[in-house]
Amino acid sequence: MRQIQLAALAVLFLIFAGCTSVTPNAGESNMSSRNIPTYQILKTGVYPHDDGRYLDAPKAFLVYYSDNAEDVAAFGKEYRLLTGEEAPAFDGSVVIAKMGTKSTGGYSYMLHEIKEHESYIEVQIENRQPTVDSIVTQALTNPYIIILLPENHKEVKVTEVR
Repeated sequence: MRQIQLAALAVLFLIFAGCTSVTPNAGESNMSSRNIPTYQILKTGVYPHDDGRYLDAPKAFLVYYSDNAEDVAAFGKEYRLLTGEEAPAFDGSVVIAKMGTKSTGGYSYMLHEIKEHESYIEVQIENRQPTVDSIVTQALTNPYIIILLPENHKEVKVTEVR
């Protein structure tokens, strides 16, 4: 009788174990499973507005290339302004997307997709906004995202999706 119970439990275990699916953690995905160039999100956040420098800041998409000394210097300056930290050395292309000044919290950028085209690479970022019934901070915010692409691409185009 004990052997029949153990056999029944083993069969049930195999049935239930076979029904589960294993999906990779979306946070760990580097889109490489879809033959899309790898990337690294260096920083995402909301940059300071304490000295008025960023009051009414415009939306901007900036691209820097590591094989251009002027771009490397400009990236270092922009990174320091956004984060208050020293910029990391990088090889490849860096995209900085700044949403501009928003009147409340709840806004952010997320990487949506990277598409490789014949003559350029397209970085699609998702513009996330608070819903009408969201509880958000009542303060000026300036959301941004910084994405590293490990190669110098001829041209990088940034598009915004919702």
